Amino acid sequence: MLAVNMFSRASILLAGVFLDVGLATAERSSGQKLQHAFEKQAQQPLVVDAQEPSSRPGRLIDGQPGSALRDLRDALDTMQSQFFALWLGTWPNAIDWTAAVMQTHVSASLTSISHAFNYSVSDPLSPSLLTVENDINKFFMQTTAYYFGQDAFGIRQQAHDDMLWVVLGWLEAIELADTHDRLHHQIQKPLYGYGNNSGTWFGTQFSSALAHRAHVFYDIVHRAWDKELCGGGLTWDPQLETYKNTVTNTQFISAAVQMYMRHPGDANSSPFFSGDNPSAGFDKKDWGLPVLQPHDPKLLHRAIEAYNWLQAVELLDANGLYVDGYHISPGNRHNHSATPDQCDIRNEMLYTYNQGIVLSGLRNLWEATGNESYLIDGHRLVGNVIRATGWRDRIKGWGQSDQLPISRDDISKWIGERDQDVPADGGKPGRYKWHPLGRAGILEEFCDPSGYCSQDGQTFKGIFFHHLTSFCRPLPTKSSDFDFIPGISHKASSLTAKYHSSICKEYSKWVATNARAAWTTRNGKGIMGSWWSVNVPNHLDEQDNENERHLPESAVDVRNEPIPLNDRWRKPSSYSGQKQNFQLGNRNTKRDQRQNSGHHHEKPSQSTNPNSDGGDEVPDQNDRGRGRTVESHASGLAVIRCLWELSKLLDD
Repeated sequence: MLAVNMFSRASILLAGVFLDVGLATAERSSGQKLQHAFEKQAQQPLVVDAQEPSSRPGRLIDGQPGSALRDLRDALDTMQSQFFALWLGTWPNAIDWTAAVMQTHVSASLTSISHAFNYSVSDPLSPSLLTVENDINKFFMQTTAYYFGQDAFGIRQQAHDDMLWVVLGWLEAIELADTHDRLHHQIQKPLYGYGNNSGTWFGTQFSSALAHRAHVFYDIVHRAWDKELCGGGLTWDPQLETYKNTVTNTQFISAAVQMYMRHPGDANSSPFFSGDNPSAGFDKKDWGLPVLQPHDPKLLHRAIEAYNWLQAVELLDANGLYVDGYHISPGNRHNHSATPDQCDIRNEMLYTYNQGIVLSGLRNLWEATGNESYLIDGHRLVGNVIRATGWRDRIKGWGQSDQLPISRDDISKWIGERDQDVPADGGKPGRYKWHPLGRAGILEEFCDPSGYCSQDGQTFKGIFFHHLTSFCRPLPTKSSDFDFIPGISHKASSLTAKYHSSICKEYSKWVATNARAAWTTRNGKGIMGSWWSVNVPNHLDEQDNENERHLPESAVDVRNEPIPLNDRWRKPSSYSGQKQNFQLGNRNTKRDQRQNSGHHHEKPSQSTNPNSDGGDEVPDQNDRGRGRTVESHASGLAVIRCLWELSKLLDD
């Protein structure tokens, strides 16, 4: 078994398991196994058997070492060739916020590919390395085309979470440009006899423009933070009644601390009036986008404040998962009660992305402060998510063969080796029941089995895995580490760094399970579907789905269905005189116009989606509803990237 080194801290609670480790002493070897005292009610901890590289789960999708990287590249190429329109500079079937997430996935995937190869463009390159460099240049230029295709003015009129996707996306692109430049383009001599080559990748010329757009949208959102309602936090959409939700506030945490760590600074006041030229009658301090210096400590302060508020407002449910958000009851708004303007109505809806976004923020908060509690909180959350998929951590037969399954039939047999939640009874086969976030260890949205997911719902799982990948980045231990920022980054002790990596290694089997499941949903065009667990044997049949899959009465699925037309959600002026019970708000005008408001969902008819293969004898469940889309495929891309990055930890 892997030796796990712990933080020098007593009684760490991680993933429902108490790890009583005591204080580290100078005499303790970093490789010494420490004793675990398990919480009585806890399930078994997540563990990974030490394996040879040829059979390590993180290195394989189709049975060949290193294939996860190839599959990552292939999935990226499929996404861009099938869905991106260069002449428009966008993914035409995406909506504004999902397009921003698509760009994030492209940039993150290219960063992973860039890190995977060791070369310098100042040296002769083999044909294969020339292909790598060409791919990175090609796909990066598509992201710059999206910079001009993005509706930057329209998004300013949308919800705060829509704006924060823009911030996070362009920060990811800035990191890509910096990474690829430093890894492969630090040229110390002129090339081709042409002048004094600066030694920088051409992509870095866009960094100031990308940084400016991230700054513009961050500045708009941070000004909306208020302490009057619910004691702090950001509301979801100013056009709706106050709703302090998880997505907006976890985005703000992650965006603010990443701005602090990685933003290069911005002195461009456009598109606002310059503070140097105020018009008469206006205070100069109110004019212009303020200059942002690199590593502005106010950014870190805001991220810490936002995370403290998130913890205090009690958005975690009994399973340690983030629910969707809080309302203020109509009778409690601006009155003289004991708790005026306090969040008192909780929407118990669970979404996968709400569990993930904060993870990258926690990783960066640790690096910015050195406070290990941020890492502990992150690992606890990941453990809660994994258990909420019905994961059983020991899989019979794992590691007994180098050839792991790739076909639907093969993966069904392989997954079927696990103990089932519902045993066989009366001739009815055993099966895997629904858990809060999936079944058989595979992540699901509630909308997946019924096929009613909107573009929002099809995007969520990819967001979770993107931020899990960021969270599991190795911690810097010395100044020479690639991502270490002098004067900003904290160094981890050897115990802390090894502990963090060891736990992330333990996630690799679960991530591999999800990556393989997503991979098996590809159609003839190579496009992945949204319902990854569709090929699990003996999953719930339609009647079982209806009988066992219920939302709590206080859960409202506003991301896949219309926003309720009532005074909890809508401002009176927006629904006065309307007769229907539900309608889409202004923020949803580009979204699927579904009118089903119940908690049980009829099976959608077979899709006429152009990305369907068609003609199958057995209807493809991933062609129902919206069918396979750029959002569903990008979620598969994200979990494959996560698999690749975690697999690299197995070499340490």
